[in-house]
Amino acid sequence: MKLLDTEPKLLTNDELRAVLREEVAEGEAEGREPPAAVVQALQYLENSGAKASREQIKELVGAVENLGLVKSELLQLVNLKPTAPVEVHLVVEECDARLDAQQVDD
Repeated sequence: MKLLDTEPKLLTNDELRAVLREEVAEGEAEGREPPAAVVQALQYLENSGAKASREQIKELVGAVENLGLVKSELLQLVNLKPTAPVEVHLVVEECDARLDAQQVDD
């Protein structure tokens, strides 16, 4: 795998899963055994939660862009895919002050 951009970036679980799959595939093609940490991380990501397509992520970002969420909160919402209001409260700092009940439910 070749790094095209060396600046730190936030990755969703789905993006990380794709990067790790690519890393394992490249290693296998070259006859290398992937590091145990890569295999374990990939197994965890494969077994965790529902997968989200780029289109679904873009739709979510568009739906919440006017809520004033910071990147880390948005990333956690994408990764955790909360299904209950309490989960949103755990992710969004000072949720009661920043969002009303309807925004949390949506």
